[in-house]
Amino acid sequence: MPLSSSCTNRVCKAVGRGHVKRVLIWKLRFEPAWVQSPLRYYLAKMASFAIGIESVSPTAPSFTTTSASEPELTTANSLSASTTALPTPSYRLPGDLHPEHYTLEIKTFLDGENSRFEGRVLIRVKCEKDTSRVVLHSTDLILNTDQVRVGDQEITDHEFDTKNEFYIIKLKEALKSGSKYLIEIPFEGNLTTSLKGYYRTSYEDKATGGKKWVAITQFEAIHARRAFPCFDEPAMKAVFQVNMIRRKGFTSISNMPLAKSVQLEDDWFRDEYVESVRMSTYLVAFVVSDFAHLQSSPDNTTFRVWARQDAIEQARYSLEIGPKVLDFFEEYFNVPYPLPKMDMIAVPDFSSGAMENWGLVTCRETAMLNEEGVSDTNAKEWVTSVVAHELAHQWFGNLVTMKWWDDLWLNEGFATYVEGLGTDHVQPSIDYPDSKAVRSLLNIFSKDSLKSSHPVSNNIQHPSEILQLFDDISYSKGYLVLRMLNYVLGEETFRQGVSRYLKTHQYGNAVENDLWASFEEQSRDDSARDSSRTETPREATVKEIMDSWTLQTGYPVIHVKRNYGEGSAELCQNRFVTDSLGRSSEDRESLWWVPISYTDPSNALLDMSTKPRFWMNTSTATLTGLPKKDQWLLLNVNATALYRINYDSENWDLLSTALRTEKNHGGIPTLNRVQIIDDAFNLAKAGLLEYNLALNLLRYLRHEREYLPWQTAFSNLVFFSRMTNRGGGYGQFRKFVRALLTPVYNALDEPFKLSVAGETIPQIKHRAQVLDWSCSMGVSDCEEKAVALFKTWQQQTEDPDVVNPIPVELRSVVYCKAVESGGEPAWDFLWKRFLGSNVAAEKSKLLSALGCAREMWLLHRYLDMSLNETSGIRKQDIAIVFNSVVSSSSGFYIAREFLFSRIKDIHSYVSPDFFKIGFFVKGVSHLMSTKNDFEQIKQFVELNSEYLKDAKYAVKEALETVELNVQWHSRYYSTVVEWLSSHANEEFSA
Repeated sequence: MPLSSSCTNRVCKAVGRGHVKRVLIWKLRFEPAWVQSPLRYYLAKMASFAIGIESVSPTAPSFTTTSASEPELTTANSLSASTTALPTPSYRLPGDLHPEHYTLEIKTFLDGENSRFEGRVLIRVKCEKDTSRVVLHSTDLILNTDQVRVGDQEITDHEFDTKNEFYIIKLKEALKSGSKYLIEIPFEGNLTTSLKGYYRTSYEDKATGGKKWVAITQFEAIHARRAFPCFDEPAMKAVFQVNMIRRKGFTSISNMPLAKSVQLEDDWFRDEYVESVRMSTYLVAFVVSDFAHLQSSPDNTTFRVWARQDAIEQARYSLEIGPKVLDFFEEYFNVPYPLPKMDMIAVPDFSSGAMENWGLVTCRETAMLNEEGVSDTNAKEWVTSVVAHELAHQWFGNLVTMKWWDDLWLNEGFATYVEGLGTDHVQPSIDYPDSKAVRSLLNIFSKDSLKSSHPVSNNIQHPSEILQLFDDISYSKGYLVLRMLNYVLGEETFRQGVSRYLKTHQYGNAVENDLWASFEEQSRDDSARDSSRTETPREATVKEIMDSWTLQTGYPVIHVKRNYGEGSAELCQNRFVTDSLGRSSEDRESLWWVPISYTDPSNALLDMSTKPRFWMNTSTATLTGLPKKDQWLLLNVNATALYRINYDSENWDLLSTALRTEKNHGGIPTLNRVQIIDDAFNLAKAGLLEYNLALNLLRYLRHEREYLPWQTAFSNLVFFSRMTNRGGGYGQFRKFVRALLTPVYNALDEPFKLSVAGETIPQIKHRAQVLDWSCSMGVSDCEEKAVALFKTWQQQTEDPDVVNPIPVELRSVVYCKAVESGGEPAWDFLWKRFLGSNVAAEKSKLLSALGCAREMWLLHRYLDMSLNETSGIRKQDIAIVFNSVVSSSSGFYIAREFLFSRIKDIHSYVSPDFFKIGFFVKGVSHLMSTKNDFEQIKQFVELNSEYLKDAKYAVKEALETVELNVQWHSRYYSTVVEWLSSHANEEFSA
């Protein structure tokens, strides 16, 4: 296929002029060998000066040319890694000591508010470089420094660097390189309710009504240091031998199997655990509880699930699928699971969804427990995907760990990708791979179009940034670029490349370049063995291709301008940004290696290959051999790559007509229908497409019967709802959506029926989303039927906590509409159900519904309750409460006032996870769209910078979101409302 290009420079071809500077600096910092040529050295040097960073030695190396083709460095002045690498940042361990083995003993006193722990850690270290200081991590611990020992060395002083959370032991004589030493440190600490480090939580025993206490760990990313002094960085892997001392009546579990339990005095026991494999500190885990457990009987690995005695039967589903997923991954990776057992435990209060501690996965109850007849399809899917995700981490993250948190996505992106494989293996009826792809595409297409976004592989400047990177970019974009690579390389090469990577780096650490190298080697080996392989020829290595996706922010939009007479098309790529008024030259010049696949009506049913026809790595290219006039062209078959497509207006019309009038939507695949909808609305938002064209696409939906395209349409209609619901245009928006949904609603067979025979899981989800929107928009008798169903439950003679006549899949819709219309009586009724429920998924659903109230005082009280640990709302659920209020019809102003007036209290309550404040700021930003709104949130950020400093990524995103909303309001509000008004009475037929 002939290509034309306006960019011929080799570096520009690979990454684009706007990206060269960032790549050069990245290579300078993290790939010292790359800089071993004069040209590269000076390019990198100039790039570092350009942004004010002195990242190389001020004195350039001297070069001696030995041939005309290849200059070489002289031996005397060779540019070594030590001179090209940046100095170790102040917050990083110096690296002169490396731990080899920990013996950790902890005694746990579970005594309500006075709960605490004490212990002793012995760390065998190897000295890598002479040093007279021992620097390791410790925070919020009391250390008995009189009993601290470093071999037989004399200690002269102890220092605590609270800013960097270092405990520093100063020695009279230096430790010697190559020697090993034993460090002994006694410590004690309080079991707080912070949900970090070693903390306590509680639950109510349903039989006795009494409060039971649990002690549990959550160490990722930098919280092992809150439980015991340690070298708390992922590359500091070591073997751990853990001993837990606990009272009679409790049990303990840890990463490894129990070796023996020894009775001590006064009903105390010491549980001694088998030594672990080499692992990072953030993966160490232990629990002391009175939980019950269930156990499977697999051939090799003992698999157990733990939960409250009252909820243990809800763990049977995880026990059913867990061993199957573990076996599947062993076969897929061709690497055995290295531990003899796997425990999973459901915790009443847990900050994350789940945590992949090696051999002991800890989860929220919603992420592990499933109650048939109470948990709905989405809740069961969530449990399935979380089990698969955390078990995938046993290889990606645990067996092979990123060297530093810059490459967090190696853990999370890969676990997110293979979670889909594991979920599909045990529950193929969910259609998880496609639904996961759509959720991720919609999410990343939105988030990564913001100028405040960040690269997949990020350069962390401070530990406070680490937890902020546990975001959609690391998880979802990481997943999407791997999904794209799988389609490019082919499943077998991809899978073998993964296996090669794991085997090469097992029990060690890696960076993303190690992953690319494994894929490249596998691809070359497979090509050499099989000459019939059809992989599209590429001029670049896997690394060069993938660097363009992981080292620069954003993704491209491909502009397509067809020449219908000649059967050709001109393609042009640049970064897609929503801010149409703020596009920079860097945005316009950024380039990616884009795998271009395409099809047209003449072969739509025959050729749906997702293999790229060619690679576009230049700013422009030309396609030839295309169909003539009256036939559409479709790029990115099955939406396998991460780019938007902006066709010329005639091709947009051809696609729209095919979707609306042709059988089976003209053969256009489901995922491409998803992309067409989302691209059209977001291109219009960015000023690259007329809104009339995008809005006219909605007409085709009357013929659409699948869940995912409708989900995409609703996702985009949410934006219109937010932009109009505080103004006069909301009435026209509601009228139009009613007209669109009425025939779809009427076509449902008994919409509030418990179940419909033969209904698939995607169809169940589709019915639920149609009812949700229909009731919210006032379609037909939807709200009336929802409220009537709720009243039946409310007024029945049976115990409402036992008998609930509302179909499980429709409870979210019914609960919300009932609270919205039923006032305080309905709110109180649901609050009692919340307190009485024993199923976490149901409790989460009830919490969300309670925010639907219209009464302002109810919402004020509800938000105040969320900051009170004794109210019944767990600390882990504060974001659910806030989001339910801010997104309700009456709650925005109340939620905004709550955030603005109680930011200090929120900051204190979420401590030490201060990054979570970002959830609140982003929550209000989506509904702010006036200039006054922007001035208010900007002033709020300026006045509260101290409370927001650890949520800077989320704050930047929120400010940009409001600014873009204001921009949209001034440019497009009138156009959109006018279109909605003119089509509000249009007749749609299903």
